[in-house]
Parts: sequence; C-alpha cells; structure tokens
Amino acid sequence: MKKVRDDGNSHVEDALAVVMNPKTGEILSLNGQHYDKESNKYENSLHKTILDTQLPGSTVKGATVAAALEKGVISPGETMYDSPIKIAGSNPIHSYMGDLGSVNDITALQKSSNVYMVYIDLKMGGDFRYPYPSNKGTNADAEEGLKSLRYYFDQFGIGSKTGIDFPNEATTYSGDASTQGLLFYGIGQYDTYSVMQMSQYVSTIANDGYRVQPKLVNEIRNPGDSGKNINSIYKMNDTKIMNKVSIKDEYIDRVQEGFWKAFNEQGGTGYSHWADAKYKPAGKTGTAESEVHEQKTDGTFEKVADTKNLALVGYAPYDDPEIAFAVLVPYLNEKSKSTINHNIGRKIMDLYFEEQEED
Repeated sequence: MKKVRDDGNSHVEDALAVVMNPKTGEILSLNGQHYDKESNKYENSLHKTILDTQLPGSTVKGATVAAALEKGVISPGETMYDSPIKIAGSNPIHSYMGDLGSVNDITALQKSSNVYMVYIDLKMGGDFRYPYPSNKGTNADAEEGLKSLRYYFDQFGIGSKTGIDFPNEATTYSGDASTQGLLFYGIGQYDTYSVMQMSQYVSTIANDGYRVQPKLVNEIRNPGDSGKNINSIYKMNDTKIMNKVSIKDEYIDRVQEGFWKAFNEQGGTGYSHWADAKYKPAGKTGTAESEVHEQKTDGTFEKVADTKNLALVGYAPYDDPEIAFAVLVPYLNEKSKSTINHNIGRKIMDLYFEEQEED
C-alpha cells in the first residue's frame, strides 16, 4: 500500500499562485503544485491557475465596497456596527475575527467585516434597513442585487474572461439568483473564480482601476539559420488596456487605502505577516467555507467534509505598483490554523524585491 500524507489536511491537493505586472499585464510567475494521493508525490499543475475556479472568500471585498460606493448605496466614510445579524432563513452572520464594532468602508476592508459587506449586498438589492431587525425576512430583490454586483465585479476581471493568451480559460460558476446568494456574494462565498482572475482583479485595483490583459508571451521572433543570434521580431504582444472600471477614482482610492491598512496597521487581517515589509505592500486576505464532495458508485455526489479555502491578493509598492499576486489553497481542514496563503505571498514578494535590489 502506498503511503498517503496525513497532516490534518487530507483534502488539500493544490496550491496556486499567479504573479503579474499590474501595469503591463506581463505574467511574472505562474505556479501550481498538485499533490497526487495515489503516488504520494507533488506535480506541476500550472494550468489550474487558469482553468479551475474556487470560492475566493473576502479577497473580493474591494470590488464589493467599490460597487456600493459607485451605486450610492453607501457613502464614503459611512459607518455601521459590526455585530452578528440574524436574517430569517439564514444562520447568524458574523465576521471571521469576531465582533468588530463600528467600521466604515475603509476599516471594513482593513478588518474584513462580513457584516458590513452583507449590509451592502442587501442595499444593492433594495433593502436599506439598518440595523437589521432580528429574524426578519428580507425584501431585497436578489436578482437585481446580484446583477448589479456582477456588473461591477466583471469590470475588475472576476466573473469575466481575463483575455490571457491561453486557450479555454475558465470564467466563473455563477449561482442562481437566490436570497442566500445575494447575502454571501459580497464576501466571496457564492460565485467562483480562477486565480488568474483574482490576479487581474487586484492588479486593476493597484492600477487605479485600469484592467490590463494578462499575457504569457511578450514577443515572437522569426526563426534564424544558426540558433545563435537573436532574430527579428515577428510579432509584439503589446500591453492592452481592456477597460477602465466605471467607478470614480476617489472610490478606488478608498479601496486602496483599505488594502493598505489591512497589511500595515494594527487590526488589519494581514498586519502580523506584512507590517515589517520594506516594499510597502497592500492587499486583502480571504477565507471561504468550502465543501468536499466525492462521487459515489451510482454517479451522484455526496459531501464528505467541510473545509476552507485560504486566499490572498496583494501588490507593491503601494504608491507605484510593479508587482501584483494572487494565491489560493483550497480545501484545508476547517479548523486549521495554517497561514500558508501569507507564507506563499510573502515569499513571492520578498524574492521579487530582493532580486530588484541585486540588479
């Protein structure tokens, strides 16, 4: 019998990362590692960064806040009190780090307030009650709310094709227009995205709202007769701006400030991992509840475990970004204390800026 890894995270099979230049779209690194349980070996799985989609958790909250500000359902600096809310038909909704007290659009990103985002979701659907009456149903229009949110998310590159020069890229799995879907959409617990999409999304935030097409190939050169000389360029894959998000610059600025605080100020969800970095990083953490399903002999699927996805997006330097990244590790033990998303992200950024100093 072949030995199978047993470290408490028996359902973890993949760790995925994409690193790109947010201004040019050049892919600086593409990496995926897959653990094969049968062989007990690790193998490259770069394609999964483009072809697979997963729940991204709170990493998407930057798009949620930007959409709400542009739509006018919240105002810059508007505060709400973060404590559990109970909506009929749903489990109590609370933030991952506990009750956060009074937060605004920026500190809700810094501290990753689920409650603030759920209020946004409800408002996007037309339900403006605050504070929410306990155990009451919502009159939010789920279809209209999800339509509005997806409209803005698509502009950041999450939910739409990135344009990467690779065939058959995945876009998203979009859930039906349900109340539960609306409640959890803005916290990254409903639609799924690829790591390439997440990388384009954070690059768009870093790039002041300009979405640049990612590219694996910069140029193609004509064949030569010796193989020793660099030959003439056949085709250049120039930088292509796909769109400017239809969100005011001042609102993108507020999202950027929230991402900065998340990594660099006390109370930020990434503070303990990033505050000592000299290259001025900014970003957003993400944890998503996920389920593992296995196929039975009759062809149907059954849930075998409750797990979580750990995600992270970031960029640096904050004031003049030259690198952006997205990391995703799905299906960890739901009680795991792992910080693998931060460990991977920090090594990526440290290595990049160490090499820049050496050049």
